[in-house]
Amino acid sequence: IPFLRNVLNHSEFISGDAKTTFIDSTPELFDLPRLRDRGNKTMKYIANITVNGFPGINQTSKPYFDETRYPKVKKIETLTTKNILDAQGADAVVDYVKSRKEVLLTDTTFRDAHQSLLATRVRLQETSRISSGPRLTKSVFC
Repeated sequence: IPFLRNVLNHSEFISGDAKTTFIDSTPELFDLPRLRDRGNKTMKYIANITVNGFPGINQTSKPYFDETRYPKVKKIETLTTKNILDAQGADAVVDYVKSRKEVLLTDTTFRDAHQSLLATRVRLQETSRISSGPRLTKSVFC
């Protein structure tokens, strides 16, 4: 980055007079300032505090959480477009949708909730169990 700054700030480069030998014939481009290594120093500090804690503050052990308890739910098998897709393929889903007289809706609540909240707050094992639970379909009749 310092080299590129030197090139971009050089008067010959700015004026557009730089030739293909510009870098070879301009040794001052390689006079690079000594950079302060703030990024690595910050990361080393964060790593040290994470592992060793703050000086003068007692360390506490991390809390232990019991195994997640799940309610027992009676699984209800329903006909869904996902079931049709898995069993018979995409053409069967198209035929099913075309044969319906009512308006078919797709509930994206779980997807939207996952994207905005659950992805950063719920462990994968819980979301996997939620998504593999009973499926509900919604239909609105015209």
